[in-house]
Amino acid sequence: MMSKLDSILDMLPQKPPFRMVDRILSYHPGKQVEAGFLTSSFFQQPIPSVPITILMEGLAQTGVLYTQLETEPLSEKEFPLLGSIHVHFYEEVEWGEPVHFIIRPERLDSKRAVLNGTIAKGNGLEVASGMLSVAVAQMEGSFVGPPESRESGGCRESYRLVDGKKAEMLLPYHKPWQMIDRYQYRLNAGGITTSKLITASDYYLQGHFPAYSIFPGMLLQEGIHQSLQLLDRVEGRSSFASVRITEVNTRFLLPVEPGEAVLYQLRKETNDAETTVVGQGSISTGLAIKTRVKVRRKEDGGL
Repeated sequence: MMSKLDSILDMLPQKPPFRMVDRILSYHPGKQVEAGFLTSSFFQQPIPSVPITILMEGLAQTGVLYTQLETEPLSEKEFPLLGSIHVHFYEEVEWGEPVHFIIRPERLDSKRAVLNGTIAKGNGLEVASGMLSVAVAQMEGSFVGPPESRESGGCRESYRLVDGKKAEMLLPYHKPWQMIDRYQYRLNAGGITTSKLITASDYYLQGHFPAYSIFPGMLLQEGIHQSLQLLDRVEGRSSFASVRITEVNTRFLLPVEPGEAVLYQLRKETNDAETTVVGQGSISTGLAIKTRVKVRRKEDGGL
């Protein structure tokens, strides 16, 4: 039985170093699949908790597996696309802790799925829950995003940020987990603009995907989070480790290929209880990502 479960992993198109699922714990056809991941196997960063984008990616990869198990395996010319994800976070995960990803169907057909997901620690404590959608795209085909992706009409301005300030010294991460190159701070506007140049030699593209490079959508999300960290730092706030993300609601609108530069734009909406960060990432052809992220400062509940 275990050999059959282990063979399910062969269906996952994401390969190391961008594979966030390392074992299948159970599969109940038509009901759910549960996968596991040992966080110590990932490139550990000098922060106390695992970035939530790693957890979200593990959930998405489990969703890709479940969709194939319930429909049909991806062909050699197909790859999965994450359409949207909306997750509430309740607990943090420390490095070295095992996590479980549980996927259950909401709506499912051969090329698209809407799924319910849960993230839990190895001891069963629930870390997060939410909903995600995945779809299948053709390699080397023309991808037309939804009308929302064309709101900006594309953004060549991302290349102009080469004159912005270098972000590397302000980010609390080691390479290769640095997803921002440059930034510009808008004084008194509660926002920041950042950029990331995508190249074919980007470390994580080795596994996403080996035969056809697409910059992972969850790394676009991480770019939003790191842009928020930069905003926190340039405004003179304390370490970002004192802030906890409680909710992420994101739509992925266009795939991002090597050669693009992503321009992130963020602004904050603050009330007494929490702060909502509204962000987007644009490439030359339009909007690639739109997101709303809710955060709380740990010591006082606000930001």
